[in-house]
Amino acid sequence: MDEAVKAYEASGSVYRAKAEAQASIATVDVKAAEVSINSTISQMQLFLKQAEILIERSRAIAQLKTAAAEAGGRIAAQLAAGAMAGVSVQAHLSASGNASKTYSGQEVVSESYTHHKDRP
Repeated sequence: MDEAVKAYEASGSVYRAKAEAQASIATVDVKAAEVSINSTISQMQLFLKQAEILIERSRAIAQLKTAAAEAGGRIAAQLAAGAMAGVSVQAHLSASGNASKTYSGQEVVSESYTHHKDRP
């Protein structure tokens, strides 16, 4: 009977070894899946960060363009105001001059009418 117990015991040890081997393989598969998932998450975070950088860059460029347009508008307004101030000064200087008008001459009006009547 000792022999039978030892045979069952050996069979149980083989079964246990196979089960432990399968568990180890499953653990390796789970670890590989975890690594793959973590790698994918890291890659998505990188893509998200790149998108945030591009959005911020586009926003900064838009703000610079807006500021440049506003500055251009202010410069144009200042130039126009300066031109108007120059016109105003010029009008004041011109308005201080004298104006005179003289008229001389003769006018002769002569009219004549000829009337013919034909008689038969």
